Amino acid sequence: MFDKDYDRVTIVYASQTEHGEKMSYTENLADFGHRERVMMEEILRLWNKSCLPEDFYEEGVKFAMNSNSGSVFLTNADYQVCMLNGEQLEMWYSLPYSGEEGFVGDLIDGYLDFCEEDREYVDDIVANAGNVIAICITQEVGSPCFHKGNEEFGIIKDENEVWFPSGGTSGAFLIEVEAFPCDDDEE
Repeated sequence: MFDKDYDRVTIVYASQTEHGEKMSYTENLADFGHRERVMMEEILRLWNKSCLPEDFYEEGVKFAMNSNSGSVFLTNADYQVCMLNGEQLEMWYSLPYSGEEGFVGDLIDGYLDFCEEDREYVDDIVANAGNVIAICITQEVGSPCFHKGNEEFGIIKDENEVWFPSGGTSGAFLIEVEAFPCDDDEE
Protein backbone atom coordinates (compact mmCIF):
# COMPACT_ATOMS: atom_id res chain seq x y z
CA MET A 1 0.00 0.00 0.00
CA PHE A 2 1.27 3.49 -0.75
CA ASP A 3 0.78 6.52 1.43
CA LYS A 4 -0.77 9.48 -0.41
CA ASP A 5 2.12 11.74 0.66
CA TYR A 6 4.75 9.39 -0.82
CA ASP A 7 7.15 10.39 1.97
CA ARG A 8 6.16 7.27 3.87
CA VAL A 9 5.95 4.35 1.53
CA THR A 10 5.04 0.97 2.89
CA ILE A 11 5.45 -1.86 0.50
CA VAL A 12 3.75 -4.99 1.62
CA TYR A 13 4.75 -8.14 -0.18
CA ALA A 14 2.40 -10.96 0.61
CA SER A 15 2.97 -14.52 -0.45
CA GLN A 16 2.25 -17.92 0.96
CA THR A 17 5.11 -19.64 2.76
CA GLU A 18 5.29 -23.39 3.14
CA HIS A 19 3.41 -23.04 6.44
CA GLY A 20 0.65 -20.90 4.91
CA GLU A 21 1.54 -17.73 6.80
CA LYS A 22 1.80 -14.36 5.10
CA MET A 23 5.21 -12.77 4.69
CA SER A 24 5.36 -9.01 4.83
CA TYR A 25 8.04 -6.58 3.79
CA THR A 26 8.20 -2.99 4.87
CA GLU A 27 10.44 0.00 4.29
CA ASN A 28 8.45 2.18 6.70
CA LEU A 29 10.88 2.91 9.54
CA ALA A 30 7.93 3.57 11.85
CA ASP A 31 7.24 -0.18 11.68
CA PHE A 32 10.72 -0.99 13.02
CA GLY A 33 10.82 -1.74 16.75
CA HIS A 34 13.71 -1.00 19.12
CA ARG A 35 15.50 -4.27 18.28
CA GLU A 36 15.21 -3.63 14.56
CA ARG A 37 16.47 -0.02 14.91
CA VAL A 38 19.50 -1.33 16.84
CA MET A 39 20.17 -3.76 13.97
CA MET A 40 19.79 -0.86 11.53
CA GLU A 41 22.39 1.13 13.53
CA GLU A 42 24.84 -1.79 13.35
CA ILE A 43 24.33 -2.10 9.59
CA LEU A 44 24.99 1.66 9.20
CA ARG A 45 28.11 1.40 11.41
CA LEU A 46 29.52 -1.38 9.22
CA TRP A 47 28.53 0.45 6.03
CA ASN A 48 30.40 3.55 7.28
CA LYS A 49 33.49 1.36 7.75
CA SER A 50 33.21 0.33 4.05
CA CYS A 51 32.16 -3.17 5.00
CA LEU A 52 29.47 -3.67 2.36
CA PRO A 53 29.96 -6.83 0.32
CA GLU A 54 31.87 -6.11 -2.91
CA ASP A 55 29.08 -7.37 -5.13
CA PHE A 56 26.35 -5.26 -3.46
CA TYR A 57 25.46 -2.38 -5.79
CA GLU A 58 25.02 0.99 -4.09
CA GLU A 59 22.26 2.35 -6.32
CA GLY A 60 18.88 2.95 -4.70
CA VAL A 61 19.94 1.52 -1.33
CA LYS A 62 17.30 1.50 1.40
CA PHE A 63 16.51 -0.26 4.65
CA ALA A 64 13.80 -2.89 4.75
CA MET A 65 12.46 -5.43 7.19
CA ASN A 66 10.67 -8.76 7.00
CA SER A 67 7.93 -8.10 9.55
CA ASN A 68 7.46 -11.78 10.37
CA SER A 69 11.09 -12.69 11.01
CA GLY A 70 12.23 -9.28 12.23
CA SER A 71 15.17 -9.46 9.80
CA VAL A 72 16.50 -6.02 8.92
CA PHE A 73 18.49 -5.62 5.74
CA LEU A 74 19.66 -3.31 3.00
CA THR A 75 18.17 -3.71 -0.44
CA ASN A 76 18.88 -1.84 -3.65
CA ALA A 77 17.54 -1.00 -7.11
CA ASP A 78 18.58 -4.49 -8.33
CA TYR A 79 16.70 -6.18 -5.44
CA GLN A 80 19.93 -7.47 -3.93
CA VAL A 81 19.84 -8.05 -0.18
CA CYS A 82 22.64 -7.42 2.31
CA MET A 83 22.17 -8.46 5.93
CA LEU A 84 24.04 -8.90 9.20
CA ASN A 85 25.60 -12.33 9.62
CA GLY A 86 27.19 -12.28 13.03
CA GLU A 87 29.30 -9.13 13.07
CA GLN A 88 29.65 -8.63 9.32
CA LEU A 89 27.47 -7.71 6.38
CA GLU A 90 26.94 -10.44 3.81
CA MET A 91 24.84 -10.96 0.74
CA TRP A 92 21.58 -12.85 1.23
CA TYR A 93 20.63 -14.98 -1.75
CA SER A 94 17.43 -16.57 -3.03
CA LEU A 95 17.87 -19.57 -5.28
CA PRO A 96 15.94 -19.24 -8.56
CA TYR A 97 14.43 -22.73 -8.72
CA SER A 98 13.85 -24.02 -5.19
CA GLY A 99 13.42 -20.61 -3.57
CA GLU A 100 15.82 -21.58 -0.76
CA GLU A 101 17.36 -18.52 0.88
CA GLY A 102 20.45 -17.84 2.91
CA PHE A 103 23.97 -16.55 3.15
CA VAL A 104 26.48 -18.32 0.93
CA GLY A 105 27.55 -20.55 3.85
CA ASP A 106 23.93 -21.63 4.37
CA LEU A 107 23.60 -22.44 0.68
CA ILE A 108 26.81 -24.48 0.77
CA ASP A 109 25.36 -26.52 3.66
CA GLY A 110 22.39 -27.55 1.50
CA TYR A 111 24.30 -27.68 -1.80
CA LEU A 112 24.10 -31.44 -2.39
CA ASP A 113 20.32 -31.41 -1.87
CA PHE A 114 19.67 -28.71 -4.50
CA CYS A 115 18.63 -29.37 -8.09
CA GLU A 116 21.37 -29.00 -10.73
CA GLU A 117 20.20 -25.49 -11.74
CA ASP A 118 20.38 -24.21 -8.15
CA ARG A 119 23.82 -25.80 -7.70
CA GLU A 120 25.00 -23.98 -10.83
CA TYR A 121 23.64 -20.72 -9.39
CA VAL A 122 25.56 -21.30 -6.13
CA ASP A 123 28.67 -22.23 -8.17
CA ASP A 124 28.40 -18.86 -9.95
CA ILE A 125 28.03 -16.94 -6.66
CA VAL A 126 31.13 -18.66 -5.28
CA ALA A 127 33.14 -18.25 -8.53
CA ASN A 128 32.28 -14.53 -8.74
CA ALA A 129 33.93 -14.14 -5.34
CA GLY A 130 37.05 -15.91 -6.65
CA ASN A 131 36.42 -19.16 -4.80
CA VAL A 132 35.49 -22.73 -5.69
CA ILE A 133 33.34 -25.46 -4.20
CA ALA A 134 35.39 -28.57 -3.57
CA ILE A 135 34.07 -31.98 -2.57
CA CYS A 136 36.16 -34.00 -0.11
CA ILE A 137 35.97 -37.11 2.04
CA THR A 138 37.60 -35.33 4.97
CA GLN A 139 38.57 -31.69 5.45
CA GLU A 140 42.06 -32.48 6.73
CA VAL A 141 44.96 -30.52 5.27
CA GLY A 142 46.72 -32.61 2.61
CA SER A 143 43.61 -34.64 1.76
CA PRO A 144 42.37 -34.93 -1.82
CA CYS A 145 39.41 -32.90 -3.03
CA PHE A 146 37.41 -32.75 -6.25
CA HIS A 147 36.29 -29.71 -8.26
CA LYS A 148 33.20 -30.64 -10.25
CA GLY A 149 33.42 -27.62 -12.57
CA ASN A 150 36.94 -28.41 -13.74
CA GLU A 151 36.48 -32.15 -13.24
CA GLU A 152 39.83 -32.49 -11.53
CA PHE A 153 41.30 -33.58 -8.24
CA GLY A 154 43.36 -31.32 -6.02
CA ILE A 155 44.72 -31.03 -2.50
CA ILE A 156 43.32 -29.25 0.57
CA LYS A 157 45.99 -26.71 1.60
CA ASP A 158 44.21 -25.06 4.52
CA GLU A 159 40.79 -24.82 6.15
CA ASN A 160 39.44 -22.65 3.31
CA GLU A 161 42.07 -23.10 0.63
CA VAL A 162 42.69 -25.73 -2.06
CA TRP A 163 45.18 -26.32 -4.88
CA PHE A 164 44.23 -27.68 -8.31
CA PRO A 165 46.66 -28.38 -11.17
CA SER A 166 44.78 -26.18 -13.67
CA GLY A 167 44.21 -23.15 -11.44
CA GLY A 168 46.67 -23.25 -8.59
CA THR A 169 45.59 -22.12 -5.14
CA SER A 170 42.20 -20.58 -4.47
CA GLY A 171 39.75 -20.01 -1.68
CA ALA A 172 37.27 -22.84 -1.25
CA PHE A 173 34.12 -24.00 0.39
CA LEU A 174 34.58 -27.66 1.29
CA ILE A 175 31.70 -30.12 1.23
CA GLU A 176 32.24 -33.50 2.84
CA VAL A 177 30.82 -36.57 1.09
CA GLU A 178 31.12 -40.32 1.72
CA ALA A 179 32.69 -41.02 -1.70
CA PHE A 180 33.91 -39.01 -4.66
CA PRO A 181 31.55 -38.88 -7.65
CA CYS A 182 32.24 -41.24 -10.52
CA ASP A 183 30.96 -41.31 -14.09
CA ASP A 184 28.57 -44.21 -14.73
CA ASP A 185 29.78 -44.35 -18.36
CA GLU A 186 33.32 -45.22 -17.30
CA GLU A 187 32.39 -48.19 -15.08
